[in-house]
Amino acid sequence: MAKGKILDFQLHLKTDESFQQVLTDEENLWVVDVYTEWCGHCTCAVGTFQKANIKFSGKPIKFATASSDTIPFLAKYTGTSQPTFMFLAGKGTIVDVIRGVNVPLINEKMGKYLELEAKIKNGEAERVEFYDKVVATPAPEEPDEEEEEEAEETVELRPLTVALIKPDAVADGKADDILAKLDDCGIDVVGKIETTLSREDAQTFYSQHQGTDFFLQLIDYMTSGPIIALALAAKKKGTDVVAQWRTLIGPKDVTIAKEEAPESLRAQFGSKDEEFKNALHGSDTSEHAARELAFFFPDFHKKRQATQPKTTRVQRTLALIRPDALRKYKDDILGKIHSSGFEIANAKEVSLTKEQAAEFYKEHADQDYFEKLVTHMSSGPVMALALCREDAVSGWREMLGPKNVEEAQDIAPDRYLRAQFVEDEEDPALNALHGSDSLESAEREVNFFFPKQQTLAVIKPDTSSEERDEILQKIRASGFHIQAQKETHLTKDVVEQFYSEHKDKEFFGELTEFMTSGPTMFMVLSREDAIDGMRDMMGPADPEEAKKVAPESIRAKLGKNVLKNSIHAALDEERAKAEIRLAFGDELEFDEEGKVKESPENAPDDAEIEGAAHNDDAAEGGEAEPAPAEPAGEGESAPAAEA
Repeated sequence: MAKGKILDFQLHLKTDESFQQVLTDEENLWVVDVYTEWCGHCTCAVGTFQKANIKFSGKPIKFATASSDTIPFLAKYTGTSQPTFMFLAGKGTIVDVIRGVNVPLINEKMGKYLELEAKIKNGEAERVEFYDKVVATPAPEEPDEEEEEEAEETVELRPLTVALIKPDAVADGKADDILAKLDDCGIDVVGKIETTLSREDAQTFYSQHQGTDFFLQLIDYMTSGPIIALALAAKKKGTDVVAQWRTLIGPKDVTIAKEEAPESLRAQFGSKDEEFKNALHGSDTSEHAARELAFFFPDFHKKRQATQPKTTRVQRTLALIRPDALRKYKDDILGKIHSSGFEIANAKEVSLTKEQAAEFYKEHADQDYFEKLVTHMSSGPVMALALCREDAVSGWREMLGPKNVEEAQDIAPDRYLRAQFVEDEEDPALNALHGSDSLESAEREVNFFFPKQQTLAVIKPDTSSEERDEILQKIRASGFHIQAQKETHLTKDVVEQFYSEHKDKEFFGELTEFMTSGPTMFMVLSREDAIDGMRDMMGPADPEEAKKVAPESIRAKLGKNVLKNSIHAALDEERAKAEIRLAFGDELEFDEEGKVKESPENAPDDAEIEGAAHNDDAAEGGEAEPAPAEPAGEGESAPAAEA
């Protein structure tokens, strides 16, 4: 089986409509990975399901992932990051739920329920619906005043973060001293548990590090003995407890902590043996804090969620300004959009071919007006806009009004945009503006005009662990999704193979020494306009130039010189594809949402990357661009300007 096809057997369900195939299927047993959008589905289980798909080939079993954020049937499962695997049969009857990546149990249940379903079809057994106590919400009894006061005390509404006292610190009896430091530094411990992590739990908790050189060592270490998990809140109202705790514990590297922050907890209690043996863990963002709180304190997390008001979700929708309206009313229409509270996340003017217009409107192909619509939409430039706002889909449709211009003018001529901006005076059926009619359509249509791109980013050996965290945080904050990640330590021989075309150049010795001086991290990043977006965020190759023209860029803030400038990103789409292929395998593929189709289990190991991956920065150093199949080496130390 080709690597890129590994997930073909697994359906990805994100809408109520798509989930109907589960709720109406009477023949198959469904195994569904239920996830929340901010956490994502469980990539660790993909290999398990792939093997099960082969093992049970020909049996009535299907596999899927499903978003609890957008599917009403699964709404009660929103707000938890713990992997949840749901077994459904007989038109959506939940027959079992497993939490955590317990592979033997999942395999056992699949066999058990296939056998049970066969007996049910033969009339030899009855199906029993599973009662999930974890998410059940029975009507509460009326509490007395004393119970109400107690409930108020137990629900902690202050912003929280999660801390872990790691096995070495617990084993060495340092926990009490650490807890005392917390109280002295203005932090309250509002939740505390002592536990020993299973390997499955540790792998789930540290899933963001899967694929790194140290992952297995980290898992071995974190399961080697008891840990203490703490839910922390700042004593002082309004304090960012995540930042407060991160400052208190200090840099991840204990040696650096002792030099730069000798009063920090890691400097006082950490070990110099390994970077992750630093005594303490702390959530690095509020989003990670929420995920980690749900992991270690699920009941506490649910109480907090129950006390917080429901918020309206920010949505995206597509707006199109058709050719004549774009020519006549562009500025007026954009003014109306801005004044209505929409944010324009992306915009472009584009001339559609007849084939592209027909593809975009293909669901109308059997309508009488289809040919006229396609002809008109390909008659001149249109403007595509990705609009963001709370309830953007319904909000934009409401602003547009009825599709028929005469009807819009009869009902509310001063309210509806289609009544105010007329595309064709002689044809009231041809209106000036388009809007997506559902969340599912909006996702498809936005991707049509603003397709997801992938690029390769490389964090170079000159970055410290703290600088690396800063880069990763900036990448995520800019809307990039890290779809694949690999860290490796290049050897001199490998560097010489990578950069053989530069072997006779003056800077080659310095280049070789630098690229073997520490670990290099390769990342596949996905986002709309990812290539240009990453290069803008990265800044010019020369940090001094970056400080002048892009002072907020990564290289301006973290770069030391043209060679040691912290980060590299692919120059263009062709080069990005070549670099991704070389770093992560020949058949790495992406779905329409920009997500990697390939399971992380099939990513190449360090040796494969060391034998294949190039950073391809020669173009940034002004070197001639090589063919895509043979990316150039690092040339950023050359004096020529960046391409």
